[in-house]
Amino acid sequence: MAPRRHRRFAALAAPATALALALALAAPAAALPPEADAWCADHAEPCALLTGAWAVAETIPPGEQALLAWRDLGTALAAVGAPEAAAVGFANAQAQAETVEDAEDRVDALMVVLRARAAAGFQETARQQVLDALTFTDTISRNTDRIDAREAIVAAAADAGLWTEAIGIARAEDNARRRLLGLLTVGDAMARAGESADAVALAEEVSTLDGARPQDVLDAAAVAARAGAPEEAQAILDQVDPAERTIDGLIAVAEAYDAAGDGEQAVRLLDEALSAARSIEVPQDRPDAARTQAGLRASSMMSVGLALAELGLTDRARETFAEALAAAPVYVAEELGRDITAADYPALAARLQARAGLLADALQSMAQATAGRNLELTVTLAQQAGVPAEDWLEATDAVAAVEFPGVRARALSAIVVALSQAGRADEVAAAADAALAAALDIPEVWMRDVALGDVAAALATAGQREAALAIVEAHADRADSPRARIGEAMAAAGLYDDAQALAAAIDSAVLRARVLRAIVRTQSEAAVATVAAASE
Repeated sequence: MAPRRHRRFAALAAPATALALALALAAPAAALPPEADAWCADHAEPCALLTGAWAVAETIPPGEQALLAWRDLGTALAAVGAPEAAAVGFANAQAQAETVEDAEDRVDALMVVLRARAAAGFQETARQQVLDALTFTDTISRNTDRIDAREAIVAAAADAGLWTEAIGIARAEDNARRRLLGLLTVGDAMARAGESADAVALAEEVSTLDGARPQDVLDAAAVAARAGAPEEAQAILDQVDPAERTIDGLIAVAEAYDAAGDGEQAVRLLDEALSAARSIEVPQDRPDAARTQAGLRASSMMSVGLALAELGLTDRARETFAEALAAAPVYVAEELGRDITAADYPALAARLQARAGLLADALQSMAQATAGRNLELTVTLAQQAGVPAEDWLEATDAVAAVEFPGVRARALSAIVVALSQAGRADEVAAAADAALAAALDIPEVWMRDVALGDVAAALATAGQREAALAIVEAHADRADSPRARIGEAMAAAGLYDDAQALAAAIDSAVLRARVLRAIVRTQSEAAVATVAAASE
């Protein structure tokens, strides 16, 4: 399904000064609202955690991070059994959203609150919020902004399980294409929520609508497959001529089959996608047709390789990536004195392999890359994919050999964390020294400061608080960014007082808010975990 454009709303009010914030942090801790008193009487430890989080939330400057902090508190209070107090948290989040000046961004912000409310069980409040937001869109003068805002409401209402409202808004759309995409959005949400019969009915309806494109029909087949209706999914898929089946569409249907537990059908469709990728053709009268065709084939095969890896077919994924790299076009850049690949295909492969958790393969591809641009993202993607500590440790030599210092610094920082997790504290200092040396090797000042933040955050995560702060004070040109990274790491490690003190030293209101929100999130999660552990 075509993803909706996402926008982040801007921070709004003038920031508090660091001195004012420091005074606020030094003041007595605020209490939870009176609605939590009865609950607190029986839950002293989680109450203390949430009281601390509430006090921090009240110091966050108005804007996105404040909204998210109040949302986190509302969610946590609902999860621990204090719904009346949760309602106050959500109301505070909504108040933040309603101050957003840009109309479409305000709708996006309100939908963040709506999703959280619905997930926490506040269905009626969420339903009223849908109606209020819909009324608000009538005040948006620019037509495209109004349509985008209504799309956001449809998606949020569907995610919240407000099927009647979501379908009603989608069907009321004047533009046939927007109406079709809205119904697809609702059908997909229904399938994910287990509303199989209704999801399949919507999928079948969409596939027969006038103006439905092959990609739309493939998306409808994916909805049916995700809903656990293989026969209906295949019937919808059969409506699309094999020559018109897009590779992205086939992958989407395959992933939906896999999500529904039908791995055999998923593999069959990925085989079809791979065959299609290998045979992509472009008009031969186009300039540079051969290289364009080779590039499209290579990048499309890599997309299939990622999908294979995510299905757990690691060996087949590796084979597909190798085939794609072998097929990628090569340009000769005489001014550089070496070959460079079009769009740097090894770098693309590295990022996709990292997303799939194939760290060793990603590093191998990275060694073939000829430009460092975006390769730092490879390390981040591998971390997000949950690459285990032992894989990072096995990759130490490969990381040390990486040509680009920014990548090397970030990857070595990940190894610092992995060493700590593996109980090899005696090796942390040497790894951190190597990471620091790599960071200081980066010529661009802002990138160097980001890398210093990575190294310092890794040390903070490993329990080396003083060493982390010393790196920033000694080497950072603009210390706010690395301080924020350390603060987030300290918050994640449960060092709330240290994180608050560090936040008070950050001049940037945006970065300070990020650290404070990290404290709120971590304390809220800790409170929920404490209650859950006590009930086992």
